[in-house]
Amino acid sequence: MRLTPLLLLLIAIGQLAAADANPGAAAAAPAAATGTPTAVAAVKKHRIVFQVTIDGEERWNEVLNNVENVQRAFGPENVEIEIVAHGKGAGLVLAENAAISKRLVGIEATGPKVTLCSNTARQRGITPAQVTPGVTLVDSGIAEVVRRVEEGWVYIKAGS
Repeated sequence: MRLTPLLLLLIAIGQLAAADANPGAAAAAPAAATGTPTAVAAVKKHRIVFQVTIDGEERWNEVLNNVENVQRAFGPENVEIEIVAHGKGAGLVLAENAAISKRLVGIEATGPKVTLCSNTARQRGITPAQVTPGVTLVDSGIAEVVRRVEEGWVYIKAGS
């Protein structure tokens, strides 16, 4: 069957409308129009926010183990991770905790973002000089978690 220019135009318009409704389908649109396969495969980027409100090196190591396990399972290029420390979890990001701090720097180098609640820092007298390099301050730890969840991130609460 020979496709006329008008029919091709209608097919293209339909694909654009479908792509607006389902952005992941856009990569398949050229293949559908031409009948040829495409090598483009959409890879889902997993976005995970870890809320850390627990104290203690053993518990923090559990959180960091989970971050590394997620990266291994999906590949570091396929995940976007943010670790949000606040309340009792603030110790996770303190440079004085040398072993944890060193591990945190290594994990940050692979992509995850690590944040500390400004409210917690102010209440506990934590200065930027006391925080592991690479950790950023956010206005509110719990608000940061809420923002991520509202953006569709998977929520993991560390500890109980």
